[in-house]
Parts: sequence; structure tokens; C-alpha cells
Amino acid sequence: MFYKLIQSKRNQWFAQPDCPAHNFVRYIEDKGKMRDAQIKAIKTYLFLKIACQNKPLAEIFKEGLFNTLTDKDIDQLPMTAEARQVFKSNPAAVALYEFASSKDDQGNVMAKQMAETILTML
Repeated sequence: MFYKLIQSKRNQWFAQPDCPAHNFVRYIEDKGKMRDAQIKAIKTYLFLKIACQNKPLAEIFKEGLFNTLTDKDIDQLPMTAEARQVFKSNPAAVALYEFASSKDDQGNVMAKQMAETILTML
């Protein structure tokens, strides 16, 4: 669940031309001595240590680093104006909603009832 969110941001970070770990990982890949799973683990480790400044995962999620909803997306959600204001001013609320509404490998919403409750209770 969390891995997909982290993986997406990790891949975006590595795609940037100024990524400080890009050359290091490219060197590892060019040597061909590690399995793909090991390289992915190293990429994730470097992303969390460098890009996320070695902060605890709870803090990173609370800050909204993995959030993908924009203000325009938030405006389209079926919620009250008060809830919309909370979403726009509180990245932790958006992070919780995005986690709850994320989909598993079969395409099912992870925590559908929680996502619906978040939209109606705020």
C-alpha cells in the first residue's frame, strides 16, 4: 500500500536530471551484479535518506510528500466547503484520504468506507 506511493515519488526523483544518486545507481546497474529487487531497494533507501532527509515515514506522510491531489482535484471531490478548506490547508488530511482511496492490485479501493467517511466528516 505505502510502497506504491513511495515508489511513484522515488521514480519521479530518479527521473530528474539533477538527482544526486542517479550516477551511483546507473553504475550499479551497469555492473550487472545485483538483482532488480536489490536495485529497487537501494533506490528506495537512497530516496528516503537523501530526498526525504532521513525523516520518519509518519512525518513524511504528514507533510504530504506523497500527495498527488492538486487544488483543482480537491475542488472536484464531493465534500463540504469546510472539508475542502481543511484539505487545502492540511496535507496530512489529504495524505490519509489518498491512502484510504488508493487501489490494491485487483483495482479495489483499499479502505473505501474510510475514504467516504473522511469526505463526509470533515
